[in-house]
Amino acid sequence: MRGTIRFSCLLHKVAIQKLNTANIKTLACIAKCRVERYPSWSYQSSRGTARSKKLAEMKRMRDLEVEKILNKKKIPMLTVPDGITVADLAKLAQRTEEQVCFIKSKMHDGRRERYHKINLKEKLYRQDLAHIVKQLGYRCKFEVKDVVITKKDKDIHAQAVTTDESLLTPRPPVVTVMGHVDHGKTTILDALRKTSVAAGEAGGITQSIGAFSVPLDTGQTVTFLDTPGHSVFTSMRERGAQVTDIVVLVVAADDGVMEQTIESINMAKMAQTSIVVATNKCDKKDARPDMVIDELEAYGIKCEENGGDIQAVRISALKNIGLDKLVNCISAQADQLDLKCDRTMQAQGVIIESKKEQHHGNMASVVLKQGAIKIGAVLIAGTSIAKVRQMFDSNGSKVDKIEPGQAANIMGWRSLPTAGQLVLGVENEQKAKAALRQRETEMKYLESDHVWEEVKDKRQADKREYEELKKKYSHKIHRKTASFKAAFDKNKKDNEIPSFNILVKADVDGSMEAIMKILESYDCDEQCNLNLVQHGIGNLTLSELEIAKSTEASIFLFNTDVLQEVKKQENDTVPIIHHKVIYHLVEDIIDKINEILPIIEDVNILGESEVMKVFPVKKNFIAGCVVRQGTLESKQLHRILRDNVVVHSGVLESMQHHNSMITLASDNMEYGLMFNEISPVGIKVGDIIQSYSCEMKKTKINWRPPGF
Repeated sequence: MRGTIRFSCLLHKVAIQKLNTANIKTLACIAKCRVERYPSWSYQSSRGTARSKKLAEMKRMRDLEVEKILNKKKIPMLTVPDGITVADLAKLAQRTEEQVCFIKSKMHDGRRERYHKINLKEKLYRQDLAHIVKQLGYRCKFEVKDVVITKKDKDIHAQAVTTDESLLTPRPPVVTVMGHVDHGKTTILDALRKTSVAAGEAGGITQSIGAFSVPLDTGQTVTFLDTPGHSVFTSMRERGAQVTDIVVLVVAADDGVMEQTIESINMAKMAQTSIVVATNKCDKKDARPDMVIDELEAYGIKCEENGGDIQAVRISALKNIGLDKLVNCISAQADQLDLKCDRTMQAQGVIIESKKEQHHGNMASVVLKQGAIKIGAVLIAGTSIAKVRQMFDSNGSKVDKIEPGQAANIMGWRSLPTAGQLVLGVENEQKAKAALRQRETEMKYLESDHVWEEVKDKRQADKREYEELKKKYSHKIHRKTASFKAAFDKNKKDNEIPSFNILVKADVDGSMEAIMKILESYDCDEQCNLNLVQHGIGNLTLSELEIAKSTEASIFLFNTDVLQEVKKQENDTVPIIHHKVIYHLVEDIIDKINEILPIIEDVNILGESEVMKVFPVKKNFIAGCVVRQGTLESKQLHRILRDNVVVHSGVLESMQHHNSMITLASDNMEYGLMFNEISPVGIKVGDIIQSYSCEMKKTKINWRPPGF
């Protein structure tokens, strides 16, 4: 009986404290075993029936709790998607639609609806769905709809264009206008668009690539790319040639074929694009269009006039002569190419230019080749992704959609994409981010390999310098350990080279690319170190101004400005130089470097004589010499060379020929001379005496950038 009461107390403690599942399961098993082993075992105590009833009630509660826990595993799990309809839930739970409708009708604060009025296509969401599933006799589990990205799907690649003719539709051509600087490329586009862009260009030259959709009189809409002609913008011209379907090669009739004309021809041939020749400025008196056609033939451009297959048109963009013929040639060439695209496939295009705008953020000009781009689309270009917020055409008007053959400025890039990169449409942001992570990882591996090669080269160069200095100062190493270091520091200080630090900001990525290419050609590090502290796109920020202050860098802004907060902090300690023409910027950098170069002595040798005999006189020496070349004047500076090394320099005390004092010696003349100060190394037979003049001269760097 004592054991029975003890076990009853234990049951009472279980009921009150509601122990965890494992303990209750254990107690239930113990109770079950004891009942099976001792059938006569009961919970009756010797203290009366009231106590027995209380214990019996506790036992019943315990049995219910244990049964609930033990049966929990027996309740089946039902996995349902969020937003499932009433009919689909009934089918999934293997219940009738009436049962689901009846349970739904009893919900929402006890208000009942007629279950036959409930729409079977009504969607059920999480809170209601969990309750209905529980009433149907299931445990509820919601289906998680995450985008699963497999390993091979992480990077996004361009899809191949379909060969199914039913999906292919005609598209307008992309035409690039190329040629030498100042041959009238932008003026031609102005005449076609009826605008005046060329009049507002700094320096009268195009310095960034532009994309314009121009409606022609024929009813077609053609996308034109205007490329810079200056030699420093080679990458922009090459990018334009790769994107285009037709190249309009502009050649001035008064200049003929020039350097950038030849370069444009080669780029068009490498890109395998069709060429239409436009001989511009035919209205000038010195125009020679026939000579232009003949010159082009030497570079593989054989026009129809000379029996070839390349169309050539004589025009004057300034006076609007022959432009209708040029339009007809472009239309005929486009019809011959039979350009088609698949508007249903993945969007594919090319970044033509990218820039930062104060109110719009990162912007990129895109020419689309396949598919379509709409507002809200997800794009990836290199290591930049975008969710398209807005799009603008060449006139600044908003557009909701662009199709193949069209160009637009796209807003919504999280980081500024690089011009020339391929733009691809992505299904969703998750896939775009996964592809971005993979591309960034691959770039880090490539950069780490490149950096490691640079580190190895630097270590080898430092080791060579160390060995040379060690050999040079080896005779002093036995004194002190610090002596070699002092010699090293002294040598470094004597040969110290000035440095010029710059920070460059540009308006668009293409201009920055051209500036960087020029700076990479700098090859005068032995005269002055040119250090590029930082470069970027957009207006000058406050953090960049602080960087320039800390590094004592000059700031060069190309077609861009400073933010309002920077203007408040602007002072004379950091020079900020604005430029609108790229070659003015480069010339200014060269002038700034020349200003900090040291002034050097320019030695001009006037004459040279050889010491034939030495006569000691009091505390000095008289040297008997013979003039070997030039003339030697007593008033000029003189120096002694021994084994081609200058051992002494100074002024003369006197110069004498026989018994006469002279001021000039020449033409194999024998004479004697004496220095004003005694040479510490003396004068020996065979020494060379030189008469020279010394002039302090400002040095200039020998850097000649390409195209300058």
